[in-house]
Amino acid sequence: MRYIKDGTTRQRPNGGPNPLERAMHALKDLFTSDVGLMSLAGIVFMLGMGVFFVRFFLSHMREDAARQEASRPLR
Repeated sequence: MRYIKDGTTRQRPNGGPNPLERAMHALKDLFTSDVGLMSLAGIVFMLGMGVFFVRFFLSHMREDAARQEASRPLR
């Protein structure tokens, strides 16, 4: 990919679309089309679920370890 002095880009030698233009088109579709927005909502939901479950499991692991330590007899 070659950049021209004014900041625009040229087509690739084989005539295919520029990778930067393809990526920008994909981002435009992601944030403006109904299918893209539903995909974005699904991605955000799944990431939120992942954060929730990691925090949930870690807190319960700490509680179980503390409960086990408290029930251990003194020597």
